[in-house]
Amino acid sequence: MSKYWFDKKHPESCYPIKRHREEMLENNEPERTLIGAKAIIGEGIYYCTKYGEPGDSGDGMCGKICDGYNPRNGKNGRCLHSGYCYEPTKETKTIKINIE
Repeated sequence: MSKYWFDKKHPESCYPIKRHREEMLENNEPERTLIGAKAIIGEGIYYCTKYGEPGDSGDGMCGKICDGYNPRNGKNGRCLHSGYCYEPTKETKTIKINIE
């Protein structure tokens, strides 16, 4: 089962189910169809969780020139904010909430 899910109507939104439920409450949305997501590994791309932007590994944007750069090991290398990009799977799920 997927850990992250895309909103079928807004495929740029890839979150855990809990976040989708929170958005549904905020938007007074009783039902949402989700599409499973899997991490893209080994393709040379990353997602910066600090700035919310994707990038190409080795493009020089994630490193000492970035003011948000914070190496995971405290010295150098991969940034603490470097995350995965995701792609859709064939898995779907419809979630519902009670709006009152």
